[in-house]
Amino acid sequence: LERIANGESSILTNMVKDLNKLTLTDIIKATNMEDTLCIEIVEEVGNNLGRYISGIINIFNPELVVIGGQVAETGGFIMLPIKSAIRKYSLNLVNKDSKIVASKLTNKAGVVGACMIARSRLFTE
Repeated sequence: LERIANGESSILTNMVKDLNKLTLTDIIKATNMEDTLCIEIVEEVGNNLGRYISGIINIFNPELVVIGGQVAETGGFIMLPIKSAIRKYSLNLVNKDSKIVASKLTNKAGVVGACMIARSRLFTE
């Protein structure tokens, strides 16, 4: 909001009438329409996420890290900065074993996971 108020151009000014009611969905739509300002914002978020994920990778050394939710809908706009930050901030011996992927389930992951747990319990009892 500050950057738009300071005069930077963005598709958001045409998409949203009241910028105080701006949502993550609006930013994702503008990013996927290749709005430069939104791409920069998503890249910054991706870099920060990557730094935090690298700490988790350093501690737990997971084989797979799945990025889900609405942010995964931006695809490469967020995944590239995440992967770059992970390579930069995590231990090389640890991060080479971890695969970073975007969820294909997006916002349905919680529901699908709950159904899978229920199904597995149904068949084990």
